[in-house]
Amino acid sequence: MNVSDETHKFSKEREFREEMPFRRQIKHYFNRIQQIFAHAEKPAQDLHGRIHEVAEDCQKLAEELIALKEKAVARLGPAASSHFNGVIEGFVKELSRIQRETERTHDLTHRVKLTNRYKEWTDEVRAWLSLESVFNQPRKINQSILLYNVQEYDKKIDKDLQVVEDYVRHALLECGEDEEGRARLRMQVMQQVEPLLEKLHQLKNFKTPTTLEELAGWRVSADHARGKCFSDALHAVDSVFNRTEFLDPPDHY
Repeated sequence: MNVSDETHKFSKEREFREEMPFRRQIKHYFNRIQQIFAHAEKPAQDLHGRIHEVAEDCQKLAEELIALKEKAVARLGPAASSHFNGVIEGFVKELSRIQRETERTHDLTHRVKLTNRYKEWTDEVRAWLSLESVFNQPRKINQSILLYNVQEYDKKIDKDLQVVEDYVRHALLECGEDEEGRARLRMQVMQQVEPLLEKLHQLKNFKTPTTLEELAGWRVSADHARGKCFSDALHAVDSVFNRTEFLDPPDHY
């Protein structure tokens, strides 16, 4: 799939998300809150060896990415190479995060998720490595850089929504109320948090940059708006549970 097709596909996906009734998504988030620790047992597998194999493949791709940085500096203009290499550095950091999680956990379910993350990372990196063939087409390179940044922004919003969902679930677990009391608190949380989550979700429609010159300023403005919505949502949860210590924003800020 070429860059223009990918851009068209991503545009259609954004349009589809915008048309979905947001209340349906909110209902989905809070229904999941009720499914506390409902995990099915995974069959025993030789998962450790599989993860090691996938991790080695990813490390080789990371080395190819680092080599591509030097080629970008030599063949792209200063602005494009700077943004291009910023994307590469993001991929390398993400791989390091996955590797650290792999070293820390022995939980089978979590390791299955990590295997999937390795595979997703591999697919994205291979697509990015293929852009070397269009280094002589500045428009395609610029489109890829802009598209990547918009997609990453949307992913951050999805993570924010997940963090709020998890925060509510843990607050309900720790509230010390009986079933009736938890139901009452859940209703209060929904009334307080739903408008804020809707506002956060709508930031996926934040005006996107059309040139590399606009990218840095857009990123600052978009992250500021996202951070405020996220913080407001956490504070709203705390207000329902009468908490005095608010949760700090997560590292992905």
